[in-house]
Amino acid sequence: MGAKIVCEEPLVVMRYQRLAARPCDASFATVPLAAAAFSDASHMAKKVAFKLDDRFTPQAGKPPSPLGILTTCGISLGESTQASPAGLRGLFALACRVNHSCSPNARYAWNEDTQKEVMIAIRPIHPDEEIAVSYDEALHNTERAVRRVDLHERFDFWCECKTCRASSQTEAAPSSHTSR
Repeated sequence: MGAKIVCEEPLVVMRYQRLAARPCDASFATVPLAAAAFSDASHMAKKVAFKLDDRFTPQAGKPPSPLGILTTCGISLGESTQASPAGLRGLFALACRVNHSCSPNARYAWNEDTQKEVMIAIRPIHPDEEIAVSYDEALHNTERAVRRVDLHERFDFWCECKTCRASSQTEAAPSSHTSR
C-alpha cells in the first residue's frame, strides 16, 4: 500500500474548466486552447496523445479532436474541485489508460516539485487484479445511480465496476464499459 505504480511527465498540459455536464457541449471557447496545447507538444507526444480515447467527437472518418481527448482522458494536475473546477489537465501515456472503479485500488497524485503524475496504490493489489482509479473521488459516498449518471454525463460510459454490479439496484444502461 502506498507503493508508486507509475510516475510520468505529461504529454500535453492545458488550462481547463468544466463548463457543462458534457464538457464539449459548451466548451467552444476551450477548443483553441486545446489545439494550442497540442501544437506546443512534441511530435512524439502528439502521436501518443492522439491514440488516447475521444468519447466526445467520434464521427465516422474524422480524427479525434484535441478537446475531445483532453475531456475524455485529461487528468487534473493539482487541486480542482466542483466548487472551483478550473485548473490544469494533462495527458499521460500510461496514467490516462487506467480504467475507473467506484472502489479503486490506486489514485493519481500530481507532484508539483517534479512536474510528474504519480499513481499510488491505496490498498493491496493482487497480481491478477486490474489497476483502477476513481475518475472523481467526490462520488465515493454517493448512491450508485447518482455515480453512474454523473460518470455517464462527464465521461460517456455507464459504470459497471465490481461495486456497481454488486449493488442490489437494477438499472438499464445502453453500454457497460468502464474504460477510456
